[in-house]
Amino acid sequence: MRAWMRLAIAVLLLASCTSGGRRQTLPASDLTIPPAATRAQDVATAIDEYLQSHPDPDFAVRRSRLLDEANELKVRADDLPASAFLVELMRLLALPGRVGGRDGHTGVFPLDDHQTELHLLPLRLYWFPDGMMVVDATAPYRHLVGSEIVAIGTQRIQQAIDAVEPLVPRDNVMTMKARLPQYLVVTEILEGLRIAPAGATTLEFRRDRTRFRDTVHPISAEQFADRFAIWHEMIPPSLPERDEPLYLRNVSKEFVLTYLERQDTLYLQYNQATFDTSDLSRRLTRLIRHREPAKLVIDLRHNPGGDNTTYRSLLGAIKRSALNRPGRLFAIIGRSTFSAAGHFATELERETHVTFAGELGGYSPNGFGDPNYAVLMASGIIVNVGAVYWEKSRAGDRRLAVRPAIRGITRSDDFFSRRDPVLEAILVERS
Repeated sequence: MRAWMRLAIAVLLLASCTSGGRRQTLPASDLTIPPAATRAQDVATAIDEYLQSHPDPDFAVRRSRLLDEANELKVRADDLPASAFLVELMRLLALPGRVGGRDGHTGVFPLDDHQTELHLLPLRLYWFPDGMMVVDATAPYRHLVGSEIVAIGTQRIQQAIDAVEPLVPRDNVMTMKARLPQYLVVTEILEGLRIAPAGATTLEFRRDRTRFRDTVHPISAEQFADRFAIWHEMIPPSLPERDEPLYLRNVSKEFVLTYLERQDTLYLQYNQATFDTSDLSRRLTRLIRHREPAKLVIDLRHNPGGDNTTYRSLLGAIKRSALNRPGRLFAIIGRSTFSAAGHFATELERETHVTFAGELGGYSPNGFGDPNYAVLMASGIIVNVGAVYWEKSRAGDRRLAVRPAIRGITRSDDFFSRRDPVLEAILVERS
């Protein structure tokens, strides 16, 4: 990448969004481009950004270990193929979160808005308890939807998962499970790990006890995000939008408020913590007064966060509601509940009588967010570093995840048969 292109990217990145998950703005002095930048300098820039921006850089891994690993990578960096360097840098930046959790904002993210040189296989995967499944695909690969991946390139699927896992930033194991399917289709990662050569990739699939192979050609990261409507660079919504069941009907909308008459339940699908919730709060309050429902269900399964200053009105309306009682107020969380959405869920836990349902959330009640970033001038890679410690739970709460009282795990047959076992479990609960 030429110097003027790197400068253009750096300038474009100076759009900030604060509080709960998106980037902070860096000073203009950080736009200085060193002459003849090297990958060794990129490693130094990345580790310096971590040590300078992170509120507690020793929280999980001693800085002496990080510096040793960074220095070892610097020695090799300029001799590595580009894809291998990407993999090793991902591994280095993901290490604190992998060891200590609660640091899912620190790392390298393939769908970062300006991570322009990466390519992905146009398959949307989901890691169900019963396998890694194709849940969406672009033409001409739509015939693969509903298939389980058995192998990628030269490796069986579990081998590939084990190889990719150390590269994935996380708050906990569920953040990793939400993100790993996306990392698994980045062709530069597959090449860097020697799972498959760059470009078209041959995979083995299984459907209805029949195994078959197909070769899939990659598209750019920008095309991938556009075609699968993925708006958040750090974590994708949990599953693609479809007509049924209800929780998948409006994934792309900021929120949807629905009264389920037969179940006498008010259902709020809160998908993005990116907008002022004052109007939503007024609508919610009016509906509760008018309908007097038996239950309120807040679904956060598709909410990857945004800005934790936006949900104050909604939280206040819920706290004041007549439904803020045990057995009447429920929140559904999952692996893609992250960042500002996790902050919202944590404040619900602390300040209301909510009962959680679903799977373990992809957020830590207390953890690092609001990332700073650095553009690495030799490689063009963008690294993020969580720069603020958010303590939304009680001081000293060391949980990495919240365990729902009502467990609800979606299996592949639930998804493909259009069932929602989590909402079903809530609706049969007695008020």
